[in-house]
Amino acid sequence: MRAYRQVGLAVRLPRSPIERLRGRLTGIERALGETREYVTWVQAAVAEVGSAVRSLSTEVAGLSAELAERDARVLEILRLSLDREPVQRQALRRARESPSYELAYSDPEPLVSVVIPTWQNYEALAQRSLPSVLSQTHQNFEVIVVGDRAPGGAEDVVRSFGDHRIRYVNLERRGPYPEDPAAAYLVAGVPPYNEGVALARGRWIAPLDDDDAFREHHIAALLELARREQAELSYGQFLWHHRDRDDERMGVFPPEFGKFEMQGALYHADLRFFELELSDALFGLPGDWAWCQRLLRAGVRCAMLDEVVVDYYPSAEWSASGVRS
Repeated sequence: MRAYRQVGLAVRLPRSPIERLRGRLTGIERALGETREYVTWVQAAVAEVGSAVRSLSTEVAGLSAELAERDARVLEILRLSLDREPVQRQALRRARESPSYELAYSDPEPLVSVVIPTWQNYEALAQRSLPSVLSQTHQNFEVIVVGDRAPGGAEDVVRSFGDHRIRYVNLERRGPYPEDPAAAYLVAGVPPYNEGVALARGRWIAPLDDDDAFREHHIAALLELARREQAELSYGQFLWHHRDRDDERMGVFPPEFGKFEMQGALYHADLRFFELELSDALFGLPGDWAWCQRLLRAGVRCAMLDEVVVDYYPSAEWSASGVRS
């Protein structure tokens, strides 16, 4: 308000609208200035935090890489400590010098031991794997079905065929498999398979999963290849029957990861000391591929047949169950 003096009295008149507006604008400008200062401070703080986060991320990435490298070294040391390659090389040399070694090649109709580990996949065992063995063109075989502490249905399936060439044994306990289902899947069926190999009486061993199927020439063709090439491990291609896409023909020489399946192979029975190992799960390796690597490192002679000898069906049973008892 403006002040006037008249007759000794002070009189204040109301401020004009323009003056009131100017006052409000001044207040707004002051508030905006304070807001700008605050925003500037916040931006500086955010930039500082961002710099700290980037620095921390770099440190974390470096630490993670260092830990990964250390883990890899520890795993490699562990693998080497478990690796029996020198012992297996010596065992291979002794096997080649044994009288039984050459008989596997000279016998015109050698006995072949087909080893099938199983758990509770009765339908596939009854309708796929066992019928495929019985229909082989090479008929001098034995089949050893080993239950992984399987329920009674597995034995019932074996008995239903009424064929004296099929034997059934059942382990008293399963595993012990890793607790992690993904790791357990890598070595599913290892104990029953090793048991079956230990019981095998044939000169050659042919692995087969209970849900896969030999082509009818499987044994005969791989035997002929082994004789011709003096191979201790002969294998063929396999047809992978995917659930969600077209079937895929696989198999290369020399064997490669993801392109080799044990059930597509036939190997000399004197190599039975090469066992499947549960410890392979520690290294994230499928048991059959780790087994193949051990054979290759030891110097086992291999040969491949460039045709499909087995139909491979990915197992839903093991992955769904987590391979736990």
